[in-house]
Amino acid sequence: MLSSRAPETLADVIVPGIWDGLSVVPTTGTELAAVRDELITAGAGREMRLREALAPLLADYELVLIDCAPSLDQLTVNALTAADAVLIISQAKLYSLNGLDALLTTISGVRSYYNADLRVAGIIVNLYNPRTISARGWLDELTTAAHGRGLSVFEPIMNSRVVIADASEAARGLDEWGSSDARELADVYDAYLTATLEGANA
Repeated sequence: MLSSRAPETLADVIVPGIWDGLSVVPTTGTELAAVRDELITAGAGREMRLREALAPLLADYELVLIDCAPSLDQLTVNALTAADAVLIISQAKLYSLNGLDALLTTISGVRSYYNADLRVAGIIVNLYNPRTISARGWLDELTTAAHGRGLSVFEPIMNSRVVIADASEAARGLDEWGSSDARELADVYDAYLTATLEGANA
């Protein structure tokens, strides 16, 4: 896979998820940190390792999601090189706006050297608190910056909601949680998925 020291392929480490039809490749922060450090000095082709590891499995899945940490290291570059599209999760905060600019610069570099077809499917603004003046101001700044680059900010904006954390901690989907609030949010996430797929295929 990503590490030349590990003989296993992705097929060797896939496990069933908690829902039917879901498969997961689990890892830990410690393992990823070691792989990240190895990739720094790996030399030619290091950016293509995840793409090559995924290639034999793509026909078996309708959708592959690669969850990336909020950093712009070789692990993220590998994910961007392997991806068809990027879904950006952001917040209405100053550091998120700065991070968005840095991420878009990285995406541009990946397009130039490794993955010319990479697209940005859209931006989800998460953990939004509409009651604060600063959040409303930074949301305006983020939306303006995104639209200026031809990017879509998905609506509705996802407010900070306790039920999301509760369902996550219980390892249950929002559609399984039972409350009307959770079902409403599940519908929002379904709409996000539809918009993501449309943005990826545009």
